[in-house]
Amino acid sequence: GTEVLVSDVDTSWVRDPRPFLTDPREHGLWYRDPPEYYNPAGSMFITFDPSLPPQLQRAMAQLSLIEKHMRAAAFYRLSVRNALAVAQALGRILIVPAFQCFCDRWWGNALPECIIPGSDQVLPYQCPMDHLFYLPHWADLPFREHSFLDNPGVPPHSAGACAERATAHIGGTPLLSLGCDPRNQRLKLLVENVESVTPLGS
Repeated sequence: GTEVLVSDVDTSWVRDPRPFLTDPREHGLWYRDPPEYYNPAGSMFITFDPSLPPQLQRAMAQLSLIEKHMRAAAFYRLSVRNALAVAQALGRILIVPAFQCFCDRWWGNALPECIIPGSDQVLPYQCPMDHLFYLPHWADLPFREHSFLDNPGVPPHSAGACAERATAHIGGTPLLSLGCDPRNQRLKLLVENVESVTPLGS
């Protein structure tokens, strides 16, 4: 006979469900977006390397798990804010990268171990966006989930886009341009001139 695995995926539905589709999209469980989500007319993408800088890792080494989580989350949010600003300036869509969390999120008390009681979670772990951001505030922002380019709905010319690393950081955010088109030169020019710009929050 044939074995059939049946599973249930629970998510949160509120007045506007759009923000809460990010989680199933990240895990490859949602494929019902319209074609323009996967191939927006005239749009290219940009993303960044979310790795924590070595100096921040050293500063976090002796901290508690919750303190590590808060320090890392602050860096991620600053990086995403800077990347969203650059994406808007270049007319690109930000692919939000995957992040590592040091503390699980739960409606109960996961402290001080930062793991839900009874869970086999290993820290740090790749956490969904809603563990770091309040997604209802993202409802009208143009962005894509970290697994976007792996989605079968993405055309081959986007999924196989070349990656060109920028030569500088903006507010601590190492930029990564996706797509071989003339706007990559705009990214280079922006990065070359960033020394004369004081990033917000610096």
